[in-house]
Amino acid sequence: MNHSRLLALTLGSTLAILTPALAQDAKLEAPLKVEVPAGEGLVAVEDLIKTWSRQTGRSAFVTPQAAALKIKLAVGGHTLTRAALMDLLNDHEVLLVESATRVRAMKHREAQVRINSAHAKVYTEDQALPSYNAPVTLVYQVKNGSGSALFANLRGLLSRDSLRLGNILYIRGPEQIVIFDLAPKVAYYREILRNLDKPDVKPSQRVLIYEVPDSTWSRLKVTPGRSAAAALAKLVSEGQATLHDEARVHGFRFSFSRELRDGKGRDFHLSLNVYDPDVDPKQPLTGPTRLSLSLSRSTEGGGQQNRRLLVEAPSPDVTTLVSAKLDSGEAPTHLVVVLSPTP
Repeated sequence: MNHSRLLALTLGSTLAILTPALAQDAKLEAPLKVEVPAGEGLVAVEDLIKTWSRQTGRSAFVTPQAAALKIKLAVGGHTLTRAALMDLLNDHEVLLVESATRVRAMKHREAQVRINSAHAKVYTEDQALPSYNAPVTLVYQVKNGSGSALFANLRGLLSRDSLRLGNILYIRGPEQIVIFDLAPKVAYYREILRNLDKPDVKPSQRVLIYEVPDSTWSRLKVTPGRSAAAALAKLVSEGQATLHDEARVHGFRFSFSRELRDGKGRDFHLSLNVYDPDVDPKQPLTGPTRLSLSLSRSTEGGGQQNRRLLVEAPSPDVTTLVSAKLDSGEAPTHLVVVLSPTP
């Protein structure tokens, strides 16, 4: 067999597989022509469904409750698109449940009992879903953020849908969300998940609070940020500095405070704020931000000792050290706050 012959057979086989599927999709979207006779102007739901199923090349089943319904239309000819037919049936509380070979029509309340996930095909978030009302189960892998938060938001939407058949589950650990419903609704919920499941674009920084002897800080303060931060961590491991606390903050603005105790056993309050002094905190940042470091402690006489340092806020992309003298008495110390970007 030569190469041209092999190519012809391969293409022919591919076309033979794709053509029926494309033809089926075209049939499902083809408009339905309805002729309403003179008289009462009523069309039986059963007649509508059976006519449409024949047009789409599928068998039809209509439950007795749905078959008993009649829809009032103006006398004469009507052309109903698929969307118009679905809306018309929904207005009369009739639901179509479809497969590639069969159409089932039933009242909405019947569908709650008749349709379940036992025979629904399972799809992952990247697979194409059917365009028709097929019961499906979607397993969505959360890639960013909190699976429980996404689940709570989506469940809120589902709970407001009085016509829903399905359910939603959250699997902790692998962080997966499982949704069962008719394919068009599952596709809608999947699109919402994709839009919500995005990386957090706010910068994230580690905050580390050290206490070091005054003489040590005199040497370190001229050292570049990252090197100084590494040196502080080493001093802690050698017992020459104290790490009071560490935390993570998010965003271009933040407020951070701690109640701490210094190396001499005295309590003090630390407050660290990054803000824009000229803009409402609820509005986006428009100019340079300020960093405020405040220290306060009670004195023996019942008074209050306060120190405040105000500087232009550093970029969240670089490691920065901010310091303030904590104790000016015997064996003075400095409080050093390290802000370092997280990966």
